[in-house]
Amino acid sequence: MYVREINVDSLQVRGIFIDKDDKPRMQRLAAVISEFLKDAIAAHTADIMKSLSESDISIIDNVIRISLPDRFGYIDKGTRARFMTSLVGKKIPIEDRHGNIIIREVTGKAIASGKWLNPGIKAEHFVEDAINKAIDLFVRQENEQNRF
Repeated sequence: MYVREINVDSLQVRGIFIDKDDKPRMQRLAAVISEFLKDAIAAHTADIMKSLSESDISIIDNVIRISLPDRFGYIDKGTRARFMTSLVGKKIPIEDRHGNIIIREVTGKAIASGKWLNPGIKAEHFVEDAINKAIDLFVRQENEQNRF
């Protein structure tokens, strides 16, 4: 699981003061974060219901804990480029531009020359963005509520 934790005490910098005993406000903040995460997850998967059923947001003391399937961690944080050394000695079917299948055997020499390099995944930071948008909305809602 890909886990992100938000310590509510750290949100004081952004104008949110939530006592750890104020469960209703913490639950409202967690609900707002959950809604923004649903939208962010929907943009990254076709099977939104399965992804949401595998996800969890919980509150423990003054921490909101978000657990998402690992695949979202790879998209959110990205991965480094790496040589695909686990392919050495394997035969890989490759389709050329004409639709013909060519079988290539992966050798250590080919990997060393950079031919079997996985370019990695660029970090999208969509979880952090969703959390920040949710916190901003929560602050606006709290300010509007306190205005009256």
